[in-house]
Formats: sequence, structure tokens, C-alpha cells
Amino acid sequence: MISEEDIGYKVGKWYMVEIDDEIYVPAKFLGLRKPCSQPKAIGHSFPHPGEAIFENVKLYFSCGFEGTEWEKGSGYWGGRYTSFRPVFRPVNESELWAVQAIERFRKVIAGRLKNFSITLPNGFRFEGKIKPPKKKDNLAGEYSAKVIDPKNGQEREGKFKYNGKSESVHAFILSKLPGQHIVSVKPLKVFHTPPLQRKED
Repeated sequence: MISEEDIGYKVGKWYMVEIDDEIYVPAKFLGLRKPCSQPKAIGHSFPHPGEAIFENVKLYFSCGFEGTEWEKGSGYWGGRYTSFRPVFRPVNESELWAVQAIERFRKVIAGRLKNFSITLPNGFRFEGKIKPPKKKDNLAGEYSAKVIDPKNGQEREGKFKYNGKSESVHAFILSKLPGQHIVSVKPLKVFHTPPLQRKED
């Protein structure tokens, strides 16, 4: 059995991993998947422990390891790698703010935190918060909306009246159509004062 030291990654530690061409994000190492799902190729035929798994990311054309120590063989591409090393490096001190931002954002969406602020190494501030809709965006009136059922991809579109008493127009739609994905909401006619208080022409 290969030890954690030999693998090169430590469970629970954060690394900068590639999720797209030259795009790296911090992600926590969770462990290994065996066998490695990457197809065998000239650059990927080396013996290694499996595929590195990082939290909430899909690696970009990689299993988290690369071959080292090329051993020549016969033919044009003859040879093989006889050892391996990890592709991704640990998060350094100047990148810790991104790790903090991810961890605090998770608390926000879990309802355990309403806002947070992090100072970046260059003095800039990264702020995350949930803001209620402005009053002008939560007016009673008539609206049109398009929603999609994520289970079957079926679209629905229609008009409706809204009394302005929910947290937002979006919250009102989801209370009537739970589980739907809102594509768009457009105001058709809004009342800048409650309908009962408006003077009739």
C-alpha cells in the first residue's frame, strides 16, 4: 500500500488544480479513485496509485499525476515512465484568501453566515453578501416568466399577477412552482403604490 507521503498529496489539504486550460482554482484533496479513469497513452502509461480526487472540481485532462524517469525502449516512441509525481502544488500563503472565500461562501449558502469580507494581499477587499431585492424590483403588478423543469427539460411560459407581499417576484414564482429553474422574469405592468391606494383615472 502506498503511503500518503509517497502519493504526494495530503488528505484535507488545499492545492491549486487545473479545471480548464491554464485556469487553476484552490481545491481540497479528498483521496484516490482506483483505477485511474484516464486512457492509457504515451504520456500516461506510468505506474501510479490512481486518480486524485479534489472536492467540487473536475480535473482538466489530468488524473493529478505525471510520469517521471523516462526509460528508453525500441521504436520511435519506445520507452516508458518508471515513476510518477503529483501535478498540482499546495496553495501558497498569498492564495489563502481564495480558500477562505470558498469556505465562507459555503456558510453563506448554508444559511450560517449573511456576509463576509476578506482582505487580499494587495490590499483589495473581496466581499460576499446576500442582499434582498430593492423595493423597485419587488413591486406588485403583472409579470411574465419562463421556467424550466430540471427533471425533464420542459419549458413553461406565462403571465401572472403579483401582489408584492413575498420576498421577491422570484420567491413568489418558486412558492407556486417549487423545484423549477427560473429562466427569465419580465414586468408587464407594475404598480408603484399598492393597487388599493391608487387613484382611478
